[in-house]
Amino acid sequence: MFKIYKAKVENQHNKKIKTFRYDRGGEYYGRCDGSGRCPGPFVNFLKERDIVAQYTMTGAHHQNSVAERRNCTIKDIIRSMIVHTILSESL
Repeated sequence: MFKIYKAKVENQHNKKIKTFRYDRGGEYYGRCDGSGRCPGPFVNFLKERDIVAQYTMTGAHHQNSVAERRNCTIKDIIRSMIVHTILSESL
């Protein structure tokens, strides 16, 4: 999906994507079974295209504000729905 997004953005704006920021949560970087992490295909793709990977701390709202706030909001909504469901079933 990123390859499609990258192509669209670069074609529409006539600019190259230079950085990609994420928190090494595993969904992009890849995981090792032992101690540490191993670069997956996505990180290798970034390196091949000279896109700099910027790493933030997991859950650091001040470093990755938009995505982290959105995730917190979604989690709050889900918790509220679960509580509402439990309370309505007990009545």
